[in-house]
Amino acid sequence: IWDKAGIDFRQWHQWKQGSGIYLISCAKENMKLEVIGQNRFDPQAAINQGVLADELMSTSQGVMVRQVTYQDPVSGEIFRLLTSELTLPPGLIAHLYRLSFDIEKVFDEFKNKLAEKKAWGSGATTKTIQAQ
Repeated sequence: IWDKAGIDFRQWHQWKQGSGIYLISCAKENMKLEVIGQNRFDPQAAINQGVLADELMSTSQGVMVRQVTYQDPVSGEIFRLLTSELTLPPGLIAHLYRLSFDIEKVFDEFKNKLAEKKAWGSGATTKTIQAQ
């Protein structure tokens, strides 16, 4: 899962083809993407709650990516998520992104609210104690 700075779609394609690495990122407002296809999905399936669209897009770099448009049922905020993964249900793509956002909030709490700048130690036990 990548932040909005992950826009090197040729690199995404290379990672997918060469290493089986798939990325998910939130689209930037000023991205110029062209819709080249629609993916069918079951909007009634629980996993797809909040999914508005599942589209195949062409980037300015000539790479095909998938865009899942998702509306958070709690906040109403709409997210355009880009991914190189083409087979998972669109709601699962949104769920994975949402989980990564929750993890980032925890790291932000450590860094900003608790003033933790580095790990206390390098062992597994030390890291577990610090995390708790």
